[in-house]
Amino acid sequence: MELVQRIDGGALHPAPPVTLLVDDLQAFEAMPQALAIAREEILLETYILRDDRIGTQVQTALIAAVTRGVRVCVLADAIGSAATHESFWDTPKHAGAVVRRFHRFWHMPFEALRRDHRKIIVIDRAVAFTGGMNIGEEYGSSIRAHTSGAWRDTFMRIEGAVAQELAAVFPEGWDRAEGPALPGLDYMS
Repeated sequence: MELVQRIDGGALHPAPPVTLLVDDLQAFEAMPQALAIAREEILLETYILRDDRIGTQVQTALIAAVTRGVRVCVLADAIGSAATHESFWDTPKHAGAVVRRFHRFWHMPFEALRRDHRKIIVIDRAVAFTGGMNIGEEYGSSIRAHTSGAWRDTFMRIEGAVAQELAAVFPEGWDRAEGPALPGLDYMS
């Protein structure tokens, strides 16, 4: 354990409660439920955010959170989410969420190859979701089970200190996308 801490330079945390979400039904049910109980902040970072049924469900939960007074920050990769219509991004912005797209090609052509493939959702810096699942219908084995376009991915729900660590990672992409400073975060260096 000491060797790992010296290599990484950070503290190891006791194993937090982790719930493995092995398919889209579990993940896309658990995420909106957690978003619905957010009190202070939601940080969402993803490579792909679609304007399909799943994306709209998440968007609705984010807008409801803003309405409750929750600070909502959304970061999506501009290339990964290129097929998402502009109006989809405008809706949460008009509600009061802060939305940024990472390295928009037409704004930063020399950064086009530097993409953001993280999938992180942090609620109140206490609960987090991470894994390989983007936010879209193609990232679920049961939503499109009978088509060749479905991906099979896994997500997990994590609580405690690891959620705080994921919140501290969020500003890396957020700052590059020119998002406003996030209060109370010990930024990763």
